[in-house]
Amino acid sequence: MDQRWQGLGTGRLERSGLTLLLDSHLHVVSPDGARHPLAPVGLPGDSWATTRPASVDVLAADLVSAGVGGGVLVQAVGAYGYDNSYVVEAAERFDQFVAQVVVDHTSSDRVADLHRWATRGAGGVRLFDIPAADPRWLGVPGFEEVVEVCLDLGLRIACCVLPDGLDDVARVLDLVAGRAPVVLDHCGFVDLDTGGLVTLARLADRGDLVCKVTSHVLAGLVDPAATVARLVAAFGADHVCWGSDHPQHEGSYADKVALVSRAADDLTDDQRAMFLAGTTANLWPELVR
Repeated sequence: MDQRWQGLGTGRLERSGLTLLLDSHLHVVSPDGARHPLAPVGLPGDSWATTRPASVDVLAADLVSAGVGGGVLVQAVGAYGYDNSYVVEAAERFDQFVAQVVVDHTSSDRVADLHRWATRGAGGVRLFDIPAADPRWLGVPGFEEVVEVCLDLGLRIACCVLPDGLDDVARVLDLVAGRAPVVLDHCGFVDLDTGGLVTLARLADRGDLVCKVTSHVLAGLVDPAATVARLVAAFGADHVCWGSDHPQHEGSYADKVALVSRAADDLTDDQRAMFLAGTTANLWPELVR
């Protein structure tokens, strides 16, 4: 990993001889619809927030049962839009979680919103551009200030774009210029079985991009273990991390942990430890106490 932003690695991830799992991608929905009303924005598949919601209390119990030591609560835009109230409240209540928020970067209040959510304890920002804004906000003048504010506030940066947004992610990497990692949610939704890995690998030499392999990615692969091994070979194990995407992606939490365990079968022990926990610990050292 680039020494400019190296964190804990796996040094503190061994407990009772077992490698700790850390989940880089979880979603929460409040059971209190009066305090935290849903505000769906019409994204594909956003019905999960009503058909299989999970509160932070439920998630905390699921992680304990599955042997997962902590996770990142990622703002669910499809459920709440830009109202991050519940995700930060949830992370405040349970110390095994951290919150990653989303702000509307087309809004004139975007910088004030970044400061406001950071004050509330948010540790990261998801640069969400699905469907792509018009004009695309990842590439418009003035976005440099957003990136600089994120870096100044210590907010970890993730990009959530479709494959045609990868050039915008490259621009974010140019702006960050080695000062922090940039995470690519869901591996940019590329089809890793039909040439998508080649597309992603063009960004591998940038040194700062971390590919997040979620259940959405794994469930669509012909051979998950072989594909994860190829991703690790292209990017390095310390630039690839696991996230369950629970409960947005169908299936129980235990099923998702079992899926990623199988997907790591072709990795060495050290690579497996980094993929399942070490990379996430580097990104979010507060998860390892």
